[in-house]
Amino acid sequence: MVSSAMRRGDIALSFLFEHLEGDRNGKARTALQQVTGCAESPIEVVARLLFVAAGFHVETQVRIEGVGRVDFLLNDSLVVEIDGAAFHSDRKALRRDHRRNNSTLLNGFLILRYGYEDVMFEQEAMLDEIRLALRRGRRRNG
Repeated sequence: MVSSAMRRGDIALSFLFEHLEGDRNGKARTALQQVTGCAESPIEVVARLLFVAAGFHVETQVRIEGVGRVDFLLNDSLVVEIDGAAFHSDRKALRRDHRRNNSTLLNGFLILRYGYEDVMFEQEAMLDEIRLALRRGRRRNG
């Protein structure tokens, strides 16, 4: 919620930190230290926290020439996209996604796509696939 509010410009982290002083708010302050305001959805927040906890170098909302903005770039070589249920709502969206995937690969990146269920209920399987892709992966061209 905080990430969404920050992204909309409704609140600043400094305001929250100012109002969370004292011994009883340590956990809340620790949680706020992890908020970046970069995610476009709550599921991306969960994914980012999982990736960071797993020890990956995580960049969010990265712009890749010829591809556009991607949800995550892990360890400088693996693009991870988190798709909502309505992501492929029509043939045009599906075609656009195919072109983006192809461009991502042609630009020297691997790409994996996950949905809500993967991030929320299949976390270890998702992280295992990411680790495998990174071990086998390609490096970006320049």
